[in-house]
Amino acid sequence: MRLHQLKQQSYAFSISGESFDAGAGRVAVLQDKYLNKETILNLYGSQNIGFTVDNNAASSGDRFRIVFRQSTVTPVVDLNGMKGVQLYPNPVVKGSELQLSFTNMLPGNYSMMVYDLVGTKVMQTQLQHAGGSSNRKVVLSSLLSSGIYIVEISNEKGVAGKYKLTIQ
Repeated sequence: MRLHQLKQQSYAFSISGESFDAGAGRVAVLQDKYLNKETILNLYGSQNIGFTVDNNAASSGDRFRIVFRQSTVTPVVDLNGMKGVQLYPNPVVKGSELQLSFTNMLPGNYSMMVYDLVGTKVMQTQLQHAGGSSNRKVVLSSLLSSGIYIVEISNEKGVAGKYKLTIQ
């Protein structure tokens, strides 16, 4: 993207990734060559990108580009996860509670980690389970935007379940 004849001030543009054809296992990345910064683009919605043009000529002109590259997400083959753990509601409303239902599970400390589709951990919480069956409420971070995430549940023995979670 070339930026020409811009005044020295702050700007923002909106990028909608819904039209991108990144292909399976690929992500779209906005590169800011002036700040030497990369931003992963949301392929399932739009996002606003802010930037400032200053007195340096490199702050405008041929500053931005979008590239597609392999995702660092480990492929998830079995999204059913642990047979004794269920997540609901799914989809869940942004900023609300997620329910974890443990059924006939061993006692212990469990970790719940939430990853975006690029593989970046965006939330983590620890859960103590007394064993057997129980329900736990987890408040989702209000910083999580609408989109699709992978939730990973694991215990001390490393047994993990992965789940697809949609936040509206």
